[in-house]
Amino acid sequence: MRLTDAQDRDFASFALDSNIIVEAGAGTGKTRILVDRLCFRLLAKDDPIESFVALTFTEKAAAELKLRLSVVLGAIVSGRSEAGSQSAALLDRLSALSPGQGKRFQARAAAALSALDRAQIGTIHSFASHILRLYPLEAGVDPAFEVDEGPVFDELFDSEFGKWLEAELTDNNPRARDWEKLLLDVEVEELRGLAGQLCLEKTGTGGADSEKNAAAFCAKAAEEARALAVKMAPEGKKSRKIEQVLFWSAAVLGNYGKSAGTAPEGEGFAGAALSRPKDWEEEDFSRAKKIAALASALSGGGQVIALAEELLRPFADRFRQFYSDRGAISFDGLLVRARNLLRDNCEVRNSLKRKYLAVFIDEFQDTDPLQGELLLYLCETAGASASDWRDIRLQAGKLFVVGDPKQSIYRFRGADMGAYGQFTGLMEKQGARKCFLTNNFRSRAGIINAVNALSAPVIKAREGFQPEYVPIVPAIDDGAGEACCASLLLYSPPAKALAGDSRSAQAAELARLVKGMVSPKAGGLRFRDVAVLVRSVSPLPYLIEALRDADIPYVVEEDRYFYGTQEVCDMLGLLRALAEPGNKIAVAGLLRSPLSPLGDDELYELKQAADFDYLKPPPSGFARLEGFYALLKRLHELSGRMPLGAFVRQALADTRCRELLSAAYNGQQTLANVEKFASIAAEFGERGGGSVEVFLAQAGRYMDQRRGEGESPLADESLDAVRIMTVHKAKGLEFPVVFLPDVCAASGGNQKRPMLQDWSLGLRGLRMGAHCDGPMAVLEFRAAEQQSEEEKRILYVALTRAKQRLFLLGGPKPARDSFAAYIRQAGFWPEDGKGLPDGLALSAEYIKGAGAAARGAGKAKAGRSLSTQECGEWALAWEARSSAYEAAHESIASSATAQMEREHETLPPDREEPEQARLAGLICHKVLERHDFKSSFSKAEIAAAVSSVEFEEGEPLPAEAMSAAGKLLMKFGSGPAYAEIAGARVLARELPFSYIEPGGARPAAMRGVMDLVLDRGVSIAVLDYKSAGAKALSGGRYAAQKALYLKAAARIFPGRKIEFYFVSLSDGALL
Repeated sequence: MRLTDAQDRDFASFALDSNIIVEAGAGTGKTRILVDRLCFRLLAKDDPIESFVALTFTEKAAAELKLRLSVVLGAIVSGRSEAGSQSAALLDRLSALSPGQGKRFQARAAAALSALDRAQIGTIHSFASHILRLYPLEAGVDPAFEVDEGPVFDELFDSEFGKWLEAELTDNNPRARDWEKLLLDVEVEELRGLAGQLCLEKTGTGGADSEKNAAAFCAKAAEEARALAVKMAPEGKKSRKIEQVLFWSAAVLGNYGKSAGTAPEGEGFAGAALSRPKDWEEEDFSRAKKIAALASALSGGGQVIALAEELLRPFADRFRQFYSDRGAISFDGLLVRARNLLRDNCEVRNSLKRKYLAVFIDEFQDTDPLQGELLLYLCETAGASASDWRDIRLQAGKLFVVGDPKQSIYRFRGADMGAYGQFTGLMEKQGARKCFLTNNFRSRAGIINAVNALSAPVIKAREGFQPEYVPIVPAIDDGAGEACCASLLLYSPPAKALAGDSRSAQAAELARLVKGMVSPKAGGLRFRDVAVLVRSVSPLPYLIEALRDADIPYVVEEDRYFYGTQEVCDMLGLLRALAEPGNKIAVAGLLRSPLSPLGDDELYELKQAADFDYLKPPPSGFARLEGFYALLKRLHELSGRMPLGAFVRQALADTRCRELLSAAYNGQQTLANVEKFASIAAEFGERGGGSVEVFLAQAGRYMDQRRGEGESPLADESLDAVRIMTVHKAKGLEFPVVFLPDVCAASGGNQKRPMLQDWSLGLRGLRMGAHCDGPMAVLEFRAAEQQSEEEKRILYVALTRAKQRLFLLGGPKPARDSFAAYIRQAGFWPEDGKGLPDGLALSAEYIKGAGAAARGAGKAKAGRSLSTQECGEWALAWEARSSAYEAAHESIASSATAQMEREHETLPPDREEPEQARLAGLICHKVLERHDFKSSFSKAEIAAAVSSVEFEEGEPLPAEAMSAAGKLLMKFGSGPAYAEIAGARVLARELPFSYIEPGGARPAAMRGVMDLVLDRGVSIAVLDYKSAGAKALSGGRYAAQKALYLKAAARIFPGRKIEFYFVSLSDGALL
């Protein structure tokens, strides 16, 4: 079969006199082209392999490239190249170029093979480190520097910042008043976050043209704001609020970067809440809100940020010197110092240009701008010495880059679509040839058909944001033609659906399908042929439970999951209990883990008798704990007396962690994770990281940040198990069957960071809480657009992992920035329960959940197999229980409170509570659960509440919800209701109640939760928080709830006068 892209493949592989840009679609064999080019250049020009630089995105990819090179070169050396093989094709091409030179090619291949380990084939960071070690004096680094992955920086920062800040805040500091002024506006933790960013080696101060670029960007946004306002303003009538805000935004944006003058008129427009008029399209309204938010941020000025940076700059400078004196260089520092060395030292640059004759770069679409600059300097023509990368003249035939801009999904690591466009643009202007690989060797035609149908309508060319979509085409005919291989499975909720039912139903259907596909027969599908790709960790608990219940082996390969696995939590709990015997929570957790023989009831009895003190003998009735207590006491005495790694291994061995945890949890995978945990502890100790307590503190930070490690790969490669991983983790991999669940869930959006940098604009922006400078406002606006465009590429990467079958699973309603929203944009979403448009790209089915009876029903761990008769009896009993549950649920739902709870839990497809209001309400409730009513609401309280809600929701919260919650709490804190509460004694918070209300055809179970109960002396006051205003609460909408709560309180506090009040958070009033 003749490939449609054969000409481009040939040119990319063998045209040695031209610089080459290869844009390779998913599954099109880019690594083969890279190996062909490398080997052909190596053998045709007789260049030593040590003169080549070949850079990959990961160490794993570098190892694979070396392996493939060794296979091809080895076949040529042995003279045993099979017909049709890659080595045979190369020899044919070489023979055509130089007939009769077969022996010479063999000799060159043998020389290259023997020197392969000395070649610069690795990651960009390993190459930058190599350059710095070659020229340490010129680069100003310690010749024996250590590459720091983060721990050294974290430990040094934790140690130095607290001491420095304490000294700064003394009364005799000449800048004491500045500090006092700053700390009235920001929290110490926000200050700490900004200080940490300023200490990073990659932190710049913006380029020479940064202000000009930012002003040009704002001018463009101003034109758009004005055009929108003119377009939508009602003809012949006064402009509405939204148009007025847009005209004001245009004035603010147009003034950016100009000398101070009269501020644009429009009091109250900054941060104004906007509602969509009926004649506004949703897309226009969404754009208008973003532009107005940008203008609001710019109108606030950046005085707080400017003061903070001025005060923190001396610490940042001092810290960098401390860090350098420790002989440590971060990953970012490697790139900065190597780029600066090549840019600023022409002698070093010319020496390296002579040393390295050819440069090959894989995954160029994910290249960080600093990496790109470094490599361009290396590929400059001999004798030239440009001081700016834009002025570089490239040497012809020296640079070969391969990638796929449609698969650029690592923006969080510094990948920049704008940089990719500028670098490849520079190459093309100087004669480089762009070659397109479009023939896909991975997937069936039906999969490719679905990929193109879903991606082409949404991936639209946009300079600096999105490449032009180049379709992929099938390279092989598998006999199935274009038969549909992709399915959309949507959860169809019943009337009584709870919030987690959609994910539960998707997970159950996924497990059912996997169970039905896998076959023990030779050549059949195995569990390891199935991959489940997730966008976030939110659906993981549902997927894991469903797979466990179906007895399907699985491996979670998610970078943020390791520190969240139960076995790692148990091991951290063990170490914490050994290091801190007085930590009752840690000891209780240890006693309740698989390492101890106690159950819940026994744990309670032990607490009542002895308060979990293992340094003393166990109390009467707990003799079986004597040996375990003695073991814990002995290990506690060893803590701090042994190297950390040795202590952890002894603790794991003596407590039989390996055996007990692997039996309790996930078998071989748990065992591998236990081993990995021990290795991490040993490495930490060998680096001089410190004591058990320091190790626990770092592990705690990693858990909070959900970062650090994936599950151990020790078992992953050999287990026949379903792979669960993020889309990012799956990039570069392929699987016969791919499931993509939760396609309707929101992506999580952009989180507010203390610092953003944009290489294309030369901008660096800073933020602390609600305060940001002008560049940050611009960069956050751009980041939201970049995120939206990247999400489309992430979907493309997910779809293209499948070889034979692809399943997309979702709920009833797509979130605005979800994968499903893009599928809908492409025209392949069954609206209102209808079918899909005609075509073979995607089929759609509806799935049903297992219902309330199955919620929370875990797999029974039986000691023996059940007989057929027992299974039947169990099924009948469960059916009877399910019917009873449903009947009871109906009874409960007849009460006012239960009905309100049901409304809160229900997710009807045709109605949805405004998401921002719902999330803001949840944040406020979390804050009020713990607030002492003695001081104003702090940012730390709100941040803690946000973290709690994010954990429960399973995804980051949008900034708008957090801002709305802050405003509600500030309003409430300054109102009369707050003063009333502060003057009373709090008896209870979140007080649950339930009782049976007799009467009628059947009794009803009444239940609810009282938000706050106060003792006002003469009466008991029951309070219920509402975010609604006083006007909305003054009607009769909540009369039933009030009556119910009064009855319940009378039962709880008999003989006391009972009062009931709604608390309006938005008005600060008691009603």
